Amino acid sequence: VELCLDLAVLMSFTLREQKCTKLNSLLLYACSGWKDKGIDAVCKNLQSMQVLDLCGSKDITDKAFEALSGGTMPKLRRLNLGWCPQLSDGSLKSISAGCHEIEYLYLLGNKLMTLEGLIQVSQGCTKLCGLDICGLCLIQDRSYDAISPLFPSLTLLAKLGTAPNYDDY
Repeated sequence: VELCLDLAVLMSFTLREQKCTKLNSLLLYACSGWKDKGIDAVCKNLQSMQVLDLCGSKDITDKAFEALSGGTMPKLRRLNLGWCPQLSDGSLKSISAGCHEIEYLYLLGNKLMTLEGLIQVSQGCTKLCGLDICGLCLIQDRSYDAISPLFPSLTLLAKLGTAPNYDDY
């Protein structure tokens, strides 16, 4: 027997009915079942969120993050969007517009993101000190010298190796 759940409906119901709005960390690493509606529900209902890990969510698109541009997650500090292959600069624009407290942003392996997207992030996320841009092949120069002027607080730049562990910082 296979059990299939619509995660968007489940998340919306759970957040609304169970009053889980104080949740501050959601680690969905390698949970590939997430779709735009589910992420939208998370973004709209969890204003206390500080850590959100969506690494490996292969089906989410920029549309999932449109709600962020309205400041729906004002306390978000760490966001892992690694290996979300459909995400592009549109997601980065939404993050820049509404997530001004971001300190760590993991974008590992997202081949549709460009330098223009990082410039957007640099304008809205001035507290960013950790950035993983491994595998962003549309960014020609991923060196510290090229990226650090965009982010004055940058102390960690992963461009070829592994992303840092959340517990290390």
